[in-house]
Amino acid sequence: MMISPEAYKSMHEADSFDKLIEERKSLLGQLEQLEKIVRDKDKKDESWNESPGPDVRYQMTLSYLVQICELLWKSYSVEISMNE
Repeated sequence: MMISPEAYKSMHEADSFDKLIEERKSLLGQLEQLEKIVRDKDKKDESWNESPGPDVRYQMTLSYLVQICELLWKSYSVEISMNE
């Protein structure tokens, strides 16, 4: 089961800038793996038999990335640019 992008964002709102960067890297890695699966026209990967399928996981992971990027932007404004 996947959570909503809003719930995902709320789980990470207290994260530090460095933690948010690590989460973004993790999401990008997941997206790269999922892109290989969803772009395969034959759909031979076993993950197509799972629920949610890789297509839904790809879309949700993109949504999570948006949320993390928003938090990074906010965190940068507070933690980094204010300290300069």
